[in-house]
Amino acid sequence: MKARLDAIIQREQAEYLDRLHTQDDPLLVEMEAYAAEHRVPIADREVARFLEITARVSNARRALEIGMAIGYSVVHLARGMGERGLVVTIEPNEEMIRASEGYLDRANLRERVNIKRGKALEVMPRLEETFDLLFIDAVKEEYSRYLDLGLARLRVGGVVIVDNLLWGGKVAVERVGEESSTIALREFNHYFVNHPQLQAEVLPVGDGLGAHPLSAEAIGRIRDLKGRDENKPILLLIGDASDVDHLIIEKSEDFEVVARSFWPGPLTLIGRAASKLPDELTASTGTVGLRLPNDENVRVLVRVCGGALTATSANPSGGSPARSAEEVADYFPTGIDLIINGGDVVAATEPSTVLDLSQTEPRVIREGAISQKMLEGVLGVAL
Repeated sequence: MKARLDAIIQREQAEYLDRLHTQDDPLLVEMEAYAAEHRVPIADREVARFLEITARVSNARRALEIGMAIGYSVVHLARGMGERGLVVTIEPNEEMIRASEGYLDRANLRERVNIKRGKALEVMPRLEETFDLLFIDAVKEEYSRYLDLGLARLRVGGVVIVDNLLWGGKVAVERVGEESSTIALREFNHYFVNHPQLQAEVLPVGDGLGAHPLSAEAIGRIRDLKGRDENKPILLLIGDASDVDHLIIEKSEDFEVVARSFWPGPLTLIGRAASKLPDELTASTGTVGLRLPNDENVRVLVRVCGGALTATSANPSGGSPARSAEEVADYFPTGIDLIINGGDVVAATEPSTVLDLSQTEPRVIREGAISQKMLEGVLGVAL
């Protein structure tokens, strides 16, 4: 729980959000009161709701939690995953386990929770399951080791959520005589956001929250809906040219020159995929296609969604592209969560150009709106 209401954001904003995030679940109200009275550290209300929402939208079926306390976050995770979900949670304190079991029984969730007794660093190496979601909220000095052990058991495209990363704002400024937990979290944040297997961000939610949103399962849904060949990669739209740095291994000078010359625009550039990108996206080619679209509304949407979105035509593979939201709904009467209606689509006179920059020599895969001659002009070589 927060050390102060305004530990991270300004007090007026914090008070507004606190009024907005009311709690109407009697059991959760009781758990929050118990935690406050007995000084038990539990996730902030907004963090717990974030957990529940993330578990639901990612279609998680197995979650691993490091640090259960009285089971407050477990309740949210289990509810988010639904009846087919299972939370495996690790807790060394028997008093906390007894309290949590009582709450889980009353929430009718006990059968969906597997409590592992013991210290996390001793229990985690013995786990054999694969998890869809990892939630870390225990001994701060051990966060990096929790992450390493947890990633070994996390499926490709899974989600990592880590609580307390801002630590009441204390990680922002180094001071003499700091607690070891503050130092450890500051070091962990650097490790977390630069981890080669993750696309990570620290959010000012609760006491600071980190999340990794790439979903191989969502990509699988796209392939199933479209009937798309699993051997064909799916390109990504990006919201800003700087997003390239997180999605490809190495940005060559040719890549920078061409992107600077023709982005935003109808040009897809192929580079060597970062290891965090699921094989379901790259079709195990080791490469990924990126495009920065002309439409500012699309770029804003992509940025809001985390900096990258899959980009395929809204039609079954082999069919004519949909020109309106109504046609999309006709093509896919089920299986789509949301259709954003941006108006009818005007057919492009030429397709986008595709340029492969994943190898030493640039190669035109498809010539379109940006001609080969134009590309040769900026690269200074014949293609």
